[in-house]
Amino acid sequence: MSFTRTECCFVSSSGPERAEADSNELASKLWFKTPPLEKSFLERVSRIQLQTTARDQGYASFPDQGSWSWFDVAILESPESTTPLVRDGLTCLWRSHCNVIGFGQDTTTAGEIFDKEDDLFKVLQPGDVLAVMVCARFLGWENNTSSGYLEFRLEKTGHELPAFDAAQFEEKRRMNELKKQIELLLTGYLDDRTEKGEKPAYSLVREMMLPVPITHSTLEYAPYSAPRIPPPDFRARLPPPRPQIELLLL
Repeated sequence: MSFTRTECCFVSSSGPERAEADSNELASKLWFKTPPLEKSFLERVSRIQLQTTARDQGYASFPDQGSWSWFDVAILESPESTTPLVRDGLTCLWRSHCNVIGFGQDTTTAGEIFDKEDDLFKVLQPGDVLAVMVCARFLGWENNTSSGYLEFRLEKTGHELPAFDAAQFEEKRRMNELKKQIELLLTGYLDDRTEKGEKPAYSLVREMMLPVPITHSTLEYAPYSAPRIPPPDFRARLPPPRPQIELLLL
């Protein structure tokens, strides 16, 4: 990678990619990646943004539940790596954006802008590789890509790179572990209340930091999230009253 006094640098995909979920488990494909990022380059980067041209499966019975067809930006340890780097217990993976729900045609979408105040910049170190992951989850959800690129906005003068400080991410690691426990608790409860032979009503727990303290009112149940048409009769599989779940934060 080389550049002169330009404002932007682009790393583009070399072809299409496709991720298709066949269960409630995550389906993820590595689409494209940068070469190892040099210190002199990172010192000039002021923002990073992914842009994609892609579509989902083209239909969704429950669009109000949100999209399960999305893109992640990940840090890899080396060009040979295929999974996100774990640095001092922190998984180096960030959500960029989702596809337009149920549109059925390629749509060009610009993802979240990551700048020097974001965690990605605080974790990214010289020699790291930045990669784009194509993701889908729950039966029937797809992510079909045509093209995409990572845009690096450059400053004409460099800045000092922040040193990685594992302590500042301790609270986020604790919250991530708590979210995993909540998801297991809700999924286990719904599985127990589902009659034998019926599809379970999975709990909808997003992989993002909860914006408010966790309370009973924060926990919402959602039907099985497959985008099938017509929608399944899920109401008979949901528990009649909302259970009283006690969460002990130690």
